[in-house]
Formats: sequence, structure tokens, C-alpha cells
Amino acid sequence: MKTWISILFLFVHLVAQAQTTADWRTFKNARFDLHTTAADSALTPHLISTLEQGVAQIEGFFNQPFPKRFDVWVFPDRGALDRQWQHDWNDSTFQSQCWMVASGVANRLDLLSLNAWAEQACEHRAADSLAVFKLLTHELTHVYHGQHCPIPDF
Repeated sequence: MKTWISILFLFVHLVAQAQTTADWRTFKNARFDLHTTAADSALTPHLISTLEQGVAQIEGFFNQPFPKRFDVWVFPDRGALDRQWQHDWNDSTFQSQCWMVASGVANRLDLLSLNAWAEQACEHRAADSLAVFKLLTHELTHVYHGQHCPIPDF
């Protein structure tokens, strides 16, 4: 009986892990790799363009390029974003506030999918392209700073 329970537990764990990891797609860019799920495939060109514009603005402002490549992860829902931040920040109890939709450090920028903002975010509208650009540029500035700072995770 104990063996069956162990096998069942392992099966459930593997199925849950497969559901959370199997759907990622990666788009390579000169400065970053964008990781999205199939649900965000329609937004991918817009995100790449917006991120490229933000990178160009930051590099122009500081008159220096990003020294390293970085990853951009677009999480399909707040639960997935929270699980990532819980892992990154070593706090299994962390639950993000509704206004928290992105975070940037030296090697990565995490973003709650724009598709989830209407139901899972407050103070942000995905349809407001200028606000999305400003938000992403703000987070890209954290990435840039993290790459130039001796303590990259702040």
C-alpha cells in the first residue's frame, strides 16, 4: 500500500511539473531571450518590439550597452509569477500585490502576461501601450543597473 501511495504521489508531481514547464517558447534577440507560453504567442511581436525600444532608450540615455544578455519571462498567470518570485526570493509564503506585474534584476525580467492584467492586476491596463512601454523600460532599467552594480540582485 505504501508503495502505491508513493507511486501515485510521484505521478501527480510529474504531471503537475510537466504542465508548468512543457509550454514555454523562446525567442532570441540580440540583447535578450523572451520566454512565453503559447497563450501569449499573439503578443510576442509586440513585446519584442516594446522591449527593443526600451533597451534602445536605456542604452541611449546611459550611452552604454547592456553588458550581458538577459532573459525575459512572461508568466501566464499570477500564480505562476508568484511561484517564480517565491523561488527567487526564497520565501514560500510570498504573495504579490495586485499592482505587482513585473520585476527586473541583472539576469532577468519577469512579467505577468498582459493577457492576465484585466483580471489579475490593478492600476495597469494592457491596452495602454505607452504605460506598458514605460513599465517595461522601468524594469529594464533595473536589469541594466543590476548588470552594472557589484550586487546584481540588489
